[in-house]
Order: sequence, then structure tokens, then C-alpha cells
Amino acid sequence: MSATNEKTIVSKKGKRIWELDFIRGFLILLMVVDHLLMTVAYFFGPEWRALSAGADNGFMKFFEASTFYINHPAREVIHPIVVFTFITLCGLSTGFSRSNIKRACTLSLVAIAITTVTTIIDEGSFGIYISFGIIHMLAFCVATWAVIDLITRHNKKLNTIIGVALGITVVALMMAVTFDGDLMDKFADKAFFLVDCKKTAKLSPGDFWPLIPYSGVFFLAAAISPHVYPKRQSLLPSLDGNWNKPLCFIGRNTLIIYAVHLFVVIGILELVSYFGFHEWLFLDIF
Repeated sequence: MSATNEKTIVSKKGKRIWELDFIRGFLILLMVVDHLLMTVAYFFGPEWRALSAGADNGFMKFFEASTFYINHPAREVIHPIVVFTFITLCGLSTGFSRSNIKRACTLSLVAIAITTVTTIIDEGSFGIYISFGIIHMLAFCVATWAVIDLITRHNKKLNTIIGVALGITVVALMMAVTFDGDLMDKFADKAFFLVDCKKTAKLSPGDFWPLIPYSGVFFLAAAISPHVYPKRQSLLPSLDGNWNKPLCFIGRNTLIIYAVHLFVVIGILELVSYFGFHEWLFLDIF
């Protein structure tokens, strides 16, 4: 799952909307855990099993637990809920940004960096190349919204109408491609980043978030943002306090965490593997 650095979510007095940071921080933690277990289940676990030679050790128990998690039906339900909630928060955040243009540029640069790095790493044929991941999708959405806001001159009512119209259009397109395989193929051939199917997913195996349906969630959230937070102030000020600071800190730095977390996870797993089996599992490939 995935993430943006929402340093611009502030009230008129300069105070951040703590509940948005808190929820975002919680979702990012879930993402890190999900990616950790996925990395163990698909990459490190099979190597640990070969090196363990049938021994029932901590590595194997961790591998079994990771595999159980990845294949559990509950993940199939929870994962999309987490993703749609996160994208909703990103859409809501457009109403607090001092500059959505700057935000879009930052996301675009990070997206380019992700594609570049994963292209280099994927020379080892790991299947982690990312050409249109969640950061790419959010960069497109934020840039689109920035242009809309510029054209409408920050007209809230007009932005709401346009946002709802875009959201409904994306939903309609999602229904159309779901029930019309030929239309799905046409979209996939013309612009792979529009739809999710076997043909398009192969073009971004490491992470793929097509505009249909995810951009629809973003635009609908952006449309209602001024109405959910008309005063740009927290809806739960009485609950704010020191108890939420750790998760709020994570929520304020989601883009940085998203960009580096997988490298940290892999680095830690490599070190653990080395101390456990006295050999590097993947670093020697590069």
C-alpha cells in the first residue's frame, strides 16, 4: 500500500488537522507490516526454508506466519479498505494544501525516482519493477486537481461539481470495463495505467494502481473536502493530545517513510539472515 507527505494539512491558524495525520500514520504502519510479511513470504522465506534444511526454527515460524497472513481471506477484505481510506485522506488533503502544484511536483519526482531505482534493481529479475504505483497515481490526481483549481480560481462550488462528475465518470468506466472485456482490452492497449488486468499488471509488477477506479475515490474526496472541513479545523479538537503524537508524526512524514521503508525492511532482513545463516541472500546479486 502507499503514501504522501501531508505537511500542508493545517488549519487557518497553522495547526494541523490531527485526526487526518493520526489515521494516515496508522494506515502507513499497516502498510509497513504488510510489506514486511509480503517480503518474507515471497522472497526471504523460501530462501530460509532451503537453508534450514527441514529444521523447525524461528525463521521457519516467521515464514509460515507470513504465508498464513498473505493467503488469509481477511487480508483480501482489509487491504482494499485500507487503500481506499488512504486515497480518501489524500483527496481530502487537497483542501488544506498551500500549493497542490508543488505537491504534485514533489510526488512526481518521487515517482520518477521509484521507477528508476526499481528498474535498476529489477535487473535481478525479482519482479519489483514499478512503472505506475500508488505514488504515480496520486501524482497524476493531485496534478489534475491543481489544474482544475487553477481554472476555477478556487471556486469551491464549481470544484465540488467537477470533482463529483469526475468521480462518477470513473465509477461508470469501472463498471463498463468490468462487464465488457473488449473495452477492457482497448483501454489496456491504449493506456495501460487506466485499468487493472493481467496484461497491464505485468507492466508494473512491483506496485500497480490504475486510475480506474482509484482516481475516482480521490476526486470524490477532493470534491467534499471543503464541506467536511469548512473551517479547516479539526472536527475532534477535544480528543487531541500527547497520546496521538507518535502516529501523527508518522502521518506527517508518510512520503519519506513510503520511499525508504522497503529498503529498511530488506536491509534488516538481510542482516538477520546473515547472522542466522552466515551468508547474504540477495546483496551478493548486485
